[in-house]
Amino acid sequence: NWELYGWLCFSHRSAITKALDEPLQPSTIKRKARSQNPRIRMSANNVRDVIRSFHVKGIVQPVRVPQKKHVHYKLTNQGKEFQRLLVSAEGRA
Repeated sequence: NWELYGWLCFSHRSAITKALDEPLQPSTIKRKARSQNPRIRMSANNVRDVIRSFHVKGIVQPVRVPQKKHVHYKLTNQGKEFQRLLVSAEGRA
């Protein structure tokens, strides 16, 4: 779905997609994305908004982690494919 991939190419959305390599909660996603790209400006609320959109579009799914209070999110198979495309495109740039 190239239209959805194009939508993902914006800075916050692509940073969040690249940071999701395991089930994480939004605050951890923000920290990881900012460590991968220190120039990006985002808050945990930005991440929560994007994650909601990702869930509606089928890019992430919520995961209940035992012993944890808050929901974590992980990439679906489609999300992993988009992540692979974004990372490989970054290497060429």
